[in-house]
Amino acid sequence: MINYTHLISEYFVGIIGRERNYSREEKIVITYGVELLFNTLLKSIVYILLGTLLHQSLETVLSIFVFGFLRYFTGGAHAKTDIGCFLITGGIVFGAVFVPYVWIVPLCGYWVIAIAAGFAYICFSGWKKGITAIALLIAGVFMDNYWRMFVLMIVVMQGATIIVGGYLNEKKLNLIEKVAVYLAKNSVTNSVPTYVHEVKKPEGLEKMIEKLEANRRKH
Repeated sequence: MINYTHLISEYFVGIIGRERNYSREEKIVITYGVELLFNTLLKSIVYILLGTLLHQSLETVLSIFVFGFLRYFTGGAHAKTDIGCFLITGGIVFGAVFVPYVWIVPLCGYWVIAIAAGFAYICFSGWKKGITAIALLIAGVFMDNYWRMFVLMIVVMQGATIIVGGYLNEKKLNLIEKVAVYLAKNSVTNSVPTYVHEVKKPEGLEKMIEKLEANRRKH
């Protein structure tokens, strides 16, 4: 599928590069940065226009800002195409805007979902990144029903991209994987603190652990 923003970025950088005499490396780096800028600006403009047509301009702007803020600090999976990115991001932005009009979670339910979401962020993005989502969820407790649900939708949907990213894009071990590897590694020579029946060790476990750790160090 054609990446239109990449083509536009290449054309734009080609024009300004005639006077600036970019090296090959400079052209590649600047084209990449311009593509990121165009991607963000074009999507944001379209979302705001749609939000305005639907009489939700303020809510749309706030949704873009909160989602962008959270994603900046927590990361997440990236779509493979412009269209895919546009649709997924739009789903998150407008899901936060419109879902609270048709579905409100009671405060007790909010706490349950917030605790589960916070745990997922910590597992898949770590304490330092996860604390941003947790802070937003805590702030939501003090908001009215609409804005509480607004925050919850953004945090949960962005959390889904982090989980997908953890499985598909990231080479580093998340918290659950680290615990699993720790238990497997230490069970080879030590008694590990687990209270379960005796689990049969896979054949060649030591070599597999060494290979796994070597592969992770490369990344």
